[in-house]
Amino acid sequence: MKTPRTAGWLVCSLALALPACSDSSRPTASPAPTTSAQAAPTEVVNPHPAPAAKTGDEARALVDQWAAAQNEGKPEAYAALYAPKFEGVRRSGSRVWHLDRARWLKLREEAIQKKAEVKVSDVSVIPSLAGAVVTFTQQGAQGPTSDEGQKRLVLVRSEGKLLIAREELLRADKGKEAGTPGAAGQVTLAIRTPKPMLVLDTNPKDEWGDETPWLATRGDVVQAGRTVDASKLPPELASVRGKRFELFGKAGKVCEATVTSFGLLGQVKPNASFVTRWDGKDEASGEALGDVDVAKDAWDLSATRGEAGGRVLTGLLFASQGKCDEALWGRPLPEAPKGGEAEAGKEAAATDAKAAGDKAKAAGDKAKSAGDKAKAGEEAPKAETVVVEAKPADNTTRDKVLQDLRKLPAYAELQKEYEGLKAAGDPARWEEAQGSKQEVLVMELPSGVTLITATLSAGTGCGTFGGALSAVWESKGGKLTRVSEAFGEALPAVSAADVDGDGRFEIVFENGMLRSSGAHYEQWERLVVPALDSGC
Repeated sequence: MKTPRTAGWLVCSLALALPACSDSSRPTASPAPTTSAQAAPTEVVNPHPAPAAKTGDEARALVDQWAAAQNEGKPEAYAALYAPKFEGVRRSGSRVWHLDRARWLKLREEAIQKKAEVKVSDVSVIPSLAGAVVTFTQQGAQGPTSDEGQKRLVLVRSEGKLLIAREELLRADKGKEAGTPGAAGQVTLAIRTPKPMLVLDTNPKDEWGDETPWLATRGDVVQAGRTVDASKLPPELASVRGKRFELFGKAGKVCEATVTSFGLLGQVKPNASFVTRWDGKDEASGEALGDVDVAKDAWDLSATRGEAGGRVLTGLLFASQGKCDEALWGRPLPEAPKGGEAEAGKEAAATDAKAAGDKAKAAGDKAKSAGDKAKAGEEAPKAETVVVEAKPADNTTRDKVLQDLRKLPAYAELQKEYEGLKAAGDPARWEEAQGSKQEVLVMELPSGVTLITATLSAGTGCGTFGGALSAVWESKGGKLTRVSEAFGEALPAVSAADVDGDGRFEIVFENGMLRSSGAHYEQWERLVVPALDSGC
């Protein structure tokens, strides 16, 4: 039975149990047999396909044409650059729009006719077997659709030329500054597929890994992994190996585990044209790719900049207590005293405990013992971390919070947009459109404060209306106070927890968390897998 390429990386995550595994986990090649006759030279042929050599230049030329068409007021030339199957993603403040080709071009037409001043800089191109991904900084767009920031174009090849299949202004989260992984109080997010891992760095260097990516998972999200040589890591990252972490799920602590080794993980939601090429169903190739080639293409595509989550350095785990399969986040456990310090601590603790026992009654021994250990240099038992699972609100709370959400200016803006798009027979309010969903969740904290998240969403976007609105509230003594801005996306909270011990509870989601800054929740820390498909 053949061992899949993934096995080396995954098996060596048990490095403490399998000391024979090395950081590289790469098989050792057998020596070639020797013969007396010299073999005839053979031509070396690379069996693995590569993007066309001209792809990078073509992609940059398209970006130049894209900017020129807008600056010169040529909507027809602009439209000619877009594929028939296209999705545009716009962001303005917290509002997010998903638009099909017709709505996108109609929205841009007015600004283009006014010769919008679009400036493009810092262009990077990732060639793919079926197209390319281009990321750049856009500045100076004019008109009602003005946007500035990091923009990503997904290009697909159609009839021999590149066309834009997806255009997206990337989100700019207001996040917390990252700390050193494994440092006291430093929290790391967890990834559960293909197996539980801790995220140690969201901007890893390519040279940390070996040369050959392998296919970890293939579905809506494709993951490619690479083995890491720990000697190439910065000291603060390499030192995480051997550290013990406690990991938490939606209802509390799920496991304790040790980081045994490292891996690089690339993640991407590929465009359908890229998948068609992988499966050999495109017009040109007619031959499906093997896992090695799919992994290489997916790894390259995961490098798109502007979002944390495409490529990450992970710490592979060996669980010593519990199961880590449902972990969402983790933090380091206190390190035990070493060598003579530990022995001296034990002797001092025993002496102090005996002296205390002569004076204290049995009922006070436990508290006294904790004080004695602190004097002896030992750490007192740490208070258990409280994790409050999110649950549906009762009807009274639900109605009160939704009523407050509907009063926000952002709600009125969505309603105005909806009325410009709705057809005869459609519901009166945007929140009642096709696919409507209401969700109000509560998390009752030990302090007596209740955290509440509420989301209204409806519509599918693209050629029709689509919108979402959410926010966070605190409730205490019957008083409801909104403690966040209005977000243009859903807030599917799973729990609340004081993850870093600062006395403030964070709101935890499947892919990250929302932290408070002062009295308001506004700092996002999340993993976003690059979305390259055109769903419209």
